[in-house]
Amino acid sequence: LRSHSHQKHLFIIQNPNHSFITFSTTSSLPLQLPPYTTNTMSLNSRSPLATSPAAAAAPGLMQQIGMAGSAAVITVSFIHPIDVVKTRIQVSPEYAALGMGGTVKKVVDSEGPLAMWKGVNAAWLREASYTSLRLGLYEPCKIAFGCTTPENTTFIKKFAAGSAAGALGSLAG
Repeated sequence: LRSHSHQKHLFIIQNPNHSFITFSTTSSLPLQLPPYTTNTMSLNSRSPLATSPAAAAAPGLMQQIGMAGSAAVITVSFIHPIDVVKTRIQVSPEYAALGMGGTVKKVVDSEGPLAMWKGVNAAWLREASYTSLRLGLYEPCKIAFGCTTPENTTFIKKFAAGSAAGALGSLAG
């Protein structure tokens, strides 16, 4: 068995006198090579993990829009009660005098806890249409504006891509 370490590569050549060789790599399992084989392995490049960005395929347009819309709908479900309180404080002097805590208490006591989600259907519709497109179209717009590598990605190109994605989203929402 001859093993040569040369700069950043490891060359392992099997000895013809053995039926196979076994050596350990970075994993816990040994690697066995059949007779008379040569293996070259770069020490800098490792196989990507299944969960690493290098191993994942880029999501398609519909998947990007779907993920953006799902995230937006989930987010607005948690934020909507704050908007209900804010709107009531802005519209009614009675609620304005109570403040945030007093408004929450009065609404929950008089209308029940589900009152904090009144109108959430309209918020879901807006997020599912406008925000899903605004966020989901950003990456395709960046590519359309030529932002394919860090070297050719400028602030102006990203600004234009964000503006285009927002404009397209506003047409739907």
